[in-house]
Amino acid sequence: MDKITVAIFNIKGGTGKTSLSLALAYTLSDHLGHNVVYQTNDAFGPGEMERMGSAPEYQITIQDFGGFVPSGSKSDLAKLINQADCLLVPIRYERLSLRAGKDIIRQRDRDRRDPIVIGTECSAGSIAILREALGFETYRFRSSTAVTSMLNEQRSPYEIADENRLKGHSWGKNIEKYRHLKEEVERVVWKGWFKEMIDLAETVLKPYKRAKLIDLGKKIDQPTEQ
Repeated sequence: MDKITVAIFNIKGGTGKTSLSLALAYTLSDHLGHNVVYQTNDAFGPGEMERMGSAPEYQITIQDFGGFVPSGSKSDLAKLINQADCLLVPIRYERLSLRAGKDIIRQRDRDRRDPIVIGTECSAGSIAILREALGFETYRFRSSTAVTSMLNEQRSPYEIADENRLKGHSWGKNIEKYRHLKEEVERVVWKGWFKEMIDLAETVLKPYKRAKLIDLGKKIDQPTEQ
């Protein structure tokens, strides 16, 4: 079974690292069937976990660095960034987040796989600008109180809404109508968000699947012994 390490990192806080890490972990394990280990060095975040997939083709370790660097030195930071097979850099569309994200990207060695930029809470227009400015594949990640609760507790949006737990959601002033928002939560927040996560998960795995296909093609092309 192939082993893949995915690092999710931006030294700037509030860029959605943990929500993205958990979302990717659940998507890769529960929906794509792979074995996933979630690791974090954030003492205030969720604990480490291991999830077994139904038809594992890959053993994937997701590292949520949580904005912390063990020794704080730049050399250790660069080592951490370059150990991962795949680097995801979540960035919000604002100056400090972008600056911190660019600093992480600069430390990724050129002989390693290109980083993937994640635009947290970005519009389609902002995603296009980030893609143009940074020159790397860019995906959107929409985080919210509802989605984070669903991920952390592995519960449906309907259960969260029934407990009147959407009060902190970005719909704000309309939340007194939360029961009527359940369908909207399912349609917009869950289904649209889920499709984006599947697309991102498939992008993370694409080079490894392609390498397997190439290897398989070489074996098929080899002449058989008479």
